[in-house]
Amino acid sequence: MKKVLFTICAAAIALAFTGCKEEEQSKLDLNALKGTTLVKGTVYYTVADKDGDYEIKAASGKNVYLNLIYNGEVVKTLGPVTTNSRGEYTFDKLPCNENIGVSVEAYVSFEEENYDYDFDKGKWVLKNFLFQGLEDGSLTPNWEAILDIYLNSGSLVNPLDEILM
Repeated sequence: MKKVLFTICAAAIALAFTGCKEEEQSKLDLNALKGTTLVKGTVYYTVADKDGDYEIKAASGKNVYLNLIYNGEVVKTLGPVTTNSRGEYTFDKLPCNENIGVSVEAYVSFEEENYDYDFDKGKWVLKNFLFQGLEDGSLTPNWEAILDIYLNSGSLVNPLDEILM
């Protein structure tokens, strides 16, 4: 009985190592995908005025990039697509199939002046801030993936955090 069990286990292990080549699993031919879909979303960021009042605004005129990911590796980077006056962006006619799991990451990064409290001066002052962030999701044929991106600079407090706590 032990000999039969050992033979079955050895055969299963051998099949696991020879059944699929690693190259076949890690590479993806985007032209072979028959379906299409789109990714859209809105980019928001938190800004402060000179009195320290925070506001969430749409980030207009910002470049958004999109990574197509398969088996944990970026297959292709698309973009940039520039957000409109309402902070909206769209990537359309993206290749996908029902049986092949392609995921996406939409990301944005920009610098902008914003008010921050200077404790040494005891007042709100203008500073340059780096806003960056990403949102991820999956592609499904004939479905829209909505990836809204909410950005915060490192030293600003998101007013939504205070509401949610």
